Amino acid sequence: MEPYYVSALALYKVEFMLRNGHLEGKYRPARYHMIFALRILIAGDLPKWENSKKMKQYCEKISDALSDSNTSDKFIGEAARIIDEAAKETGLDRDSIRTERFTEAVKAAVLQAAVSPHS
Repeated sequence: MEPYYVSALALYKVEFMLRNGHLEGKYRPARYHMIFALRILIAGDLPKWENSKKMKQYCEKISDALSDSNTSDKFIGEAARIIDEAAKETGLDRDSIRTERFTEAVKAAVLQAAVSPHS
């Protein structure tokens, strides 16, 4: 159940920031890509799962980070920067972000950020 809970929490946090103007509306079409980026920024890329205990630990790491407002705001801001980086070539319109090219650009940008974090 943990992956579903943490996914809902991440979506809630991103939607909350969009609704309250803490995150520009231009990111709304890419909100699921932002959640993808958040997951990797906070807990790294998905490891090989040997058992459900590892999945629970992975999800708890994300949940803990998102449950703290200051930490979640920092990670969401970094995810927005990553979305901007990925959108340099394609833009943030709905048609562009629904492509494999955009998703791969997000993954490359977030993995690069995980290697050399900006802060």
